[in-house]
Amino acid sequence: IVCEASAPIHPDDDIHSPILCRLPMGARLHGIERGPCLATEIGCVPLCHLRRIGEFEEDSVAVAERLLGAPYRPGGRSFRGIDCSGLAQLAFGLCGLPLPRECEQQQALGEAVPEGDRLQRGDLVFSGNHVALAVSNELVIHVGLETKVVAIEPLAAARHDGAALTARRLSPIPV
Repeated sequence: IVCEASAPIHPDDDIHSPILCRLPMGARLHGIERGPCLATEIGCVPLCHLRRIGEFEEDSVAVAERLLGAPYRPGGRSFRGIDCSGLAQLAFGLCGLPLPRECEQQQALGEAVPEGDRLQRGDLVFSGNHVALAVSNELVIHVGLETKVVAIEPLAAARHDGAALTARRLSPIPV
């Protein structure tokens, strides 16, 4: 599975050969390891951009940070364009916690963080139909409502159309 923002596809296992195209984070591949690459039916992908399926990351925020600067695109789920619920879905998916695609469905997950409690890294922060991931008690990573790119901003920047902020804490999947 592609674990970086994008993974180049080369025509052969020479990572200095021309890039044919790029695969987005979360793309699943199968093939045979050949040198520093995974040889697939569409070309060779450097292993350093991949993680074995079933090997999960531990930090959803670190996964989301790989997409910093990706532009907003409704329904998007890649470095070429992403929306807020797609960012949360990708970040948690690579950590072994599959999320539904829609923000409204994501709001039903986990346990509510009581108002006034400190946010923990990776908590989902909601405001209306917008979702962000808490980086800390003061910062979130999200598709910025004003910047229109994946950005780390103050918690208040996650507020959508004056709606209240709520948070949900997801339990990690036992390994």
